[in-house]
Amino acid sequence: MQDDPVVALETGFNVTDTFHIAFAKGVIVDVQTSPDDQPIYYEAKKWVEENLPQVMQGPCKREEGFRVTPRDCARAMTDGYRQFMDVMKAEETHAFIPDEFEPPVLVEVDGFILIPLGPALAEIDHAAYLSSIEHLQEPFTRSESCPHADIDDEAALQDTINEEARFNARESFDYAVLTPDGERERGCVYVRPTLKPGFDAEVSLWVTKAEFDAGFDEKLYAWTV
Repeated sequence: MQDDPVVALETGFNVTDTFHIAFAKGVIVDVQTSPDDQPIYYEAKKWVEENLPQVMQGPCKREEGFRVTPRDCARAMTDGYRQFMDVMKAEETHAFIPDEFEPPVLVEVDGFILIPLGPALAEIDHAAYLSSIEHLQEPFTRSESCPHADIDDEAALQDTINEEARFNARESFDYAVLTPDGERERGCVYVRPTLKPGFDAEVSLWVTKAEFDAGFDEKLYAWTV
């Protein structure tokens, strides 16, 4: 039994409480609660804000921090949530990329190369990651699992195994950006499905602190666009 997702959506919270109820002969004998993180609520709210601005500027408008018409806002957010779920279902029924398209496994550019993330790159990927924890915390502030300095070699290896599996399943395509000799990781480029109407994919990237200071982020960004 969980809180109303519409309320969670409207209030901006992305955490609900799950109630664990024990019965004995039809009588409640124990009740326990546990937090149940539901990032989909955050994703849905973000989608509504980006794609249905009339909702946030109309029925969900705030004055002095409070909703002017909370009931109308709840209804509008409910409809927005339904639209969000429709988009998600539509995305699930369509392949991310055409069957005849083969994603590249090596991209050579002046000054760097791109290779799919996989176990063979776990060591240098981990080293690049650990070299720039504070730097990477700025763009990844909403993630609870990344970035942090406590990730060990085993977890780093598993992460690259997962990325390779998603690449092979054609679900998403994460690339390591390496020096031309392949000895050092300069950053990463992620190509993943998007829920934004009218678009098929979203591309995100990061570079290490040293590469950022050297201006490589601008070069990599210019290449992606």
